[in-house]
Amino acid sequence: LEFRRVLFRSVVDRLTRELAMARQTRQTLEGAWDRIERAASKSDATPVVADLGVQQQRAQLLIAEQNRQRLLLKYGDRHPLVKRAEEEIATLQAAANSAVQRSVAGFRVEYEAALRSEASLDRELVEARRDLAAAETTQSALAMAVSRLDTERELEVRMQTDEQRLREAVVAATGSSRIVERAAVPATPVGTGT
Repeated sequence: LEFRRVLFRSVVDRLTRELAMARQTRQTLEGAWDRIERAASKSDATPVVADLGVQQQRAQLLIAEQNRQRLLLKYGDRHPLVKRAEEEIATLQAAANSAVQRSVAGFRVEYEAALRSEASLDRELVEARRDLAAAETTQSALAMAVSRLDTERELEVRMQTDEQRLREAVVAATGSSRIVERAAVPATPVGTGT
């Protein structure tokens, strides 16, 4: 029983630590999600800007725009190379927008997973605390029963001791004779004297 109580205590302690970490993770993700939600443009939200996929798409888009600027200086806006550069920019812009959407969706999924994890750990912790309380209550009840049993044993020993002393006192008062002798049951029936 003590082992179960210790086991439940260790489970409660572990779940308490895990729940604290899950809360911290959820709060961090919640802050990032709030920044994304409040941003005028999702692509300018700090967590999205920090996303590696978004950074790579933006870098490629910047290079394509610089290439277009060089071509414009050299050829003009109707030249086929300039037109091809503009198509590439449009494709890269679509890819960058897609990367932003994936990043936002990823943050949302991660945030929702953190919420579920925290709620699950919270439920587990409540259940583990309930199990611990039940084990402690059982252990306490068992300790009380053992104590009551010990008290009853002590009382029985005292009563036997008191009975023995009383017998000794009676024997001492009457000498060596016995107060009551047990009758023996005859092996054959005894007649009435006829």
